[in-house]
Amino acid sequence: MRIAVPSHNGDIYKSCSNSRQFTIFEVEDEMVVSIERRYSFIKKPEAVADLLDEYNVSVLICNDIGSRTRKAIREHHIELIPGVVGEVNDAIVRYLSGEKIGVPEYMYTCFNDED
Repeated sequence: MRIAVPSHNGDIYKSCSNSRQFTIFEVEDEMVVSIERRYSFIKKPEAVADLLDEYNVSVLICNDIGSRTRKAIREHHIELIPGVVGEVNDAIVRYLSGEKIGVPEYMYTCFNDED
């Protein structure tokens, strides 16, 4: 399984579709086996899902996510865990330990991400 988190300086970046970096964790048997950072300059909210699909991501842990990005993530069958704040590594540890993280109904809508 591959888990992506929009990140900046070790923290979960506030806006998923405006993130310039994703930290991607390769997980096997509930253990992180590798970590990589991928940089991107996404122009459209929907492109986040295409990018994560290209990286074979199956789970996205994030903070804010707009409606168009959320829809695209769902269309790519990527598990979405929004409303998570704090340090990237802490969120991964909590997620892998089975702790409920995030706020499922959390969504941020800004002027450039309206339907």
